[in-house]
Amino acid sequence: MEEIVALSPAQTILLATSLASESDISGLWNLVRLNQGLLVPELVLRILLSYLPETLEPSSYTSFLTELLSPKLSDLNPDAFIDCSSVSHLSKDEAHEALHKQRLLHLRPSGTNIRSLRDAPDDIVVQFLIHRAHRIDIETGAQTLLPSLLTPFLDISIYLRTWFLSTVLPLLRFDYEYHNDATRRSLASFEVLNGADGIELLMSKSQNESMEHRATPESLGRDVRGIIGPWTYGNSQRKRRKLDLDAVDEDLPHNREQDLVAKDGDRVTCQVEGCNEVLTNTSQWRKHARKVHAEFISNVAQGVSKGKLHVGKATDDLDPENGDCDWRLFFQWLVTTAVNDFALVAGIIENWDGPHDVDFGGYLPELTNGPKDSAEGLELRRQYCQTAFASIYATDSHTADTIEGAHGILVRLAELLDFEPPPGLATSIDLLPRIERHADLLNDLPATLCQLDALLRPDQPLTRPKLETFSLLQILVYSAYQLRSLGCDMSIMKAAKLRFYSDESEQLGVARNILAGVASGKPTDDQQWVYVRDRLLWLWSWGIPKTAETPTHSHGILGRISRKTLEIEILKALCRANQLSVVARLYVEAQPTEQILQLSEVEHVLTEIAHDFYDTASNGNRTRGNMKKAASLVASFSSRFPESESLRGLASLIAATHALSFYALTLQPGQPLLPASIRKVDDPLLLITKTLDQNPRSYTKLDDLISIGQNLTLAMQAPSNSLSITSQVSNDKATKFLAERRVIGMAVEAALNEDDFETAYSYVINRLTPPAPDDGTNKVVNDDVSWRAAWQAGKYRSIHAPKAATRETPQVRRLEQRMELLSQALLLAPPAALSEVLAAWRRCEEELLTLLVQEADEERAFDEKFAGNTDIEVPGGFGGTQPAYSVQARRKEVGRGATEEAPMGLFDVARGAAVALGRTAGGAFADKRQASRSSNADVAAEFYEETSPRTSEERVRKRDMVANAVTGGLASGIGWVLGANPAATGHER
Repeated sequence: MEEIVALSPAQTILLATSLASESDISGLWNLVRLNQGLLVPELVLRILLSYLPETLEPSSYTSFLTELLSPKLSDLNPDAFIDCSSVSHLSKDEAHEALHKQRLLHLRPSGTNIRSLRDAPDDIVVQFLIHRAHRIDIETGAQTLLPSLLTPFLDISIYLRTWFLSTVLPLLRFDYEYHNDATRRSLASFEVLNGADGIELLMSKSQNESMEHRATPESLGRDVRGIIGPWTYGNSQRKRRKLDLDAVDEDLPHNREQDLVAKDGDRVTCQVEGCNEVLTNTSQWRKHARKVHAEFISNVAQGVSKGKLHVGKATDDLDPENGDCDWRLFFQWLVTTAVNDFALVAGIIENWDGPHDVDFGGYLPELTNGPKDSAEGLELRRQYCQTAFASIYATDSHTADTIEGAHGILVRLAELLDFEPPPGLATSIDLLPRIERHADLLNDLPATLCQLDALLRPDQPLTRPKLETFSLLQILVYSAYQLRSLGCDMSIMKAAKLRFYSDESEQLGVARNILAGVASGKPTDDQQWVYVRDRLLWLWSWGIPKTAETPTHSHGILGRISRKTLEIEILKALCRANQLSVVARLYVEAQPTEQILQLSEVEHVLTEIAHDFYDTASNGNRTRGNMKKAASLVASFSSRFPESESLRGLASLIAATHALSFYALTLQPGQPLLPASIRKVDDPLLLITKTLDQNPRSYTKLDDLISIGQNLTLAMQAPSNSLSITSQVSNDKATKFLAERRVIGMAVEAALNEDDFETAYSYVINRLTPPAPDDGTNKVVNDDVSWRAAWQAGKYRSIHAPKAATRETPQVRRLEQRMELLSQALLLAPPAALSEVLAAWRRCEEELLTLLVQEADEERAFDEKFAGNTDIEVPGGFGGTQPAYSVQARRKEVGRGATEEAPMGLFDVARGAAVALGRTAGGAFADKRQASRSSNADVAAEFYEETSPRTSEERVRKRDMVANAVTGGLASGIGWVLGANPAATGHER
């Protein structure tokens, strides 16, 4: 020890630097204890800062620092050995020269760029600890050593504690404890973080984990509580005030820029502030150093006693409820982040109670649950709640997670504001809370209030924390949930804009999109459609009963639509989805008090939808596609609306279209006929004409074509709602009669075009008969088709020779048929057309007479050739050995002008008998027909008598021939078969 005491001041200081560089803390302490006057605390701290290795564990020298600051130094360490050999051999001059070369680091260098040092108070301990922490970070990067360095001294300085809690603690949590990744930030760069950029950086790792779905809601709340909270308080305090340490600064000796010891010749100068005397010898210098050290220790003790250092006591300067703490930047960050990452914001709000909920790591336990009811605390809570409101409105997301997150924020807001918590999202709509008339308070919101930068304004009516806005936000969240369940994804803000800023057309478009999406989705049962309807009605009314002020509209997000319009859209969607049983139960069979739509309105909608199905069908077959839906709809409701002309017309149209689908029919080349094209045709029976033209021999399916024509005509006729049921039935019969006649006429024309005279003849004779007076068609006076078809067939001349099954020549048979057709035309034609028909009939008569005369001449010549010449053998005879048979006399054709008679074949007999039987059976019909054709027959008789120059007997015979052209030889034919004399019979008759 004597060697140490004998050392000069320069040698002592050099020995101290040597011991510090060797991490010999015990030896250094003994040296300081023996040289208290020389090795004052500031000099020792500078030696430690300059020479003590940064890798040394701080716990090995924190006790040394504590002892250095204590008022009474502890005893020497007897186990510590101080080796003086490194400086004992130096002379005083050599020691002074060596000391002059030493460069001790200043506790707070001038012009330093370390902000915490630059702003630190004039406290050598605080300056040393902060500077030492930065040196450890710069030299080793071992930031985990900082707590063991700083925590023992947090109570000696408000500034040091603030800096540690707002910088070191968040940094360690950010880089090591909470997010242990490869990225590290230096202490110097971290402590300069400020404002929005600082918040963005501190939450960057949380954001990354949230986007990668690795973050949990609890970890998000932890990050805000443990990183943002401490950092925000310290950052705001640094910006607002400088720590109140002036009283302490006046009492404590400090040195900022000058060296403690300098050499000036033989004089050693002590440059500690307050002790500027020049000491001429070592003993005096040491005596003054002891005085300075004692004063320093005394001032520290006095500062503790006066409360200026607050040793061991928490302070209100870091009170989380302090109004000076500016959280607005973090609140703004939450709202901005909610736009694209709402899950992150929802996780924070659900797991963080607000600005008073800060985790200081136990360093300030009294402040963790600080006062909440102060004015500043209530204002911070109000801002935080408004931020939660604004975050829900700010998000553009409409996913299920977003809606669940918004509901979670509502639950947290109910806790913070002491409101009744909202029910779950899956709660039945009957149990959802009603907003009553709160929504009416916000009917005139300016559109600018929905902008992002306006959501945190104190006067913002959408986000101001109160019961009305909470109820509105709650009902908007439920609306977004119901919309999503209906397949319409919509954010909460968009739902609010739909409620307050959209008109009826926009809301109606949303309703239609919902219904279209449900109808086009996977098949749903009846109960699911009832579910859809109930939710749409809730979105329309929000469960608020109808009032006299709003008889047709309501308060929901679809409330601008009238109730009747919404029900019509739902009815249309049900029909398109083929939910006919639901339609019948809700709109047809419902009680009168529950019916919103009248039955006539329901009928109109059903007809409209059926027409839509029909027009959009790609095939006329009613067992496929939309035609099947149309047919099913009409069939389901025809019995429920028996007096509906529109449904009856649709049924006829569908039946006709279905029948037409079996024919090859195109209106334009290369394009098959679509059902929609049928309804565009002005005259639907023209389709029958095209069918006959494009389908060979389709005229043979007459009954099918008649049914098609009648159905088309009934479907296309204009409704006559003013007619009674009886008149309507009569009108339908007349319409069907005219359609039938037109179709038969078209079929006759088509048959003639294909040279099928026999079919045309059959259609005219059997189908175009005059109507009976009492069959309901006596009102038809414009039948211009029947007589023209008969007349056209009667004028027809075939290009091919007809085949006859009788002995008559084919030409005679054809002329007889033509004359019969023309006789039918005379019965059906109007008076103005009789002359034209009779002219054609006379031409046929002349041709027939000519053929008959020619035939008689040929027979007579044949008879004369073989008469009286028995030697001439007839081909096929058996010679003269055959017995002579008496040949029955040939009959004379009645009414044909022939002078000789000829036998009739069995086929002629059969045909004549059939015709005669038909005429006998039709006698009654002939009597009835006589009255209806009296006018036409009289005109024809007069015309015939005037134009015929022959005798009355001949005229009678011509009339008989016309009437009996086919059966005139019935009696003579039968007589020939029996061997009687046909001539005698004819004369007797």
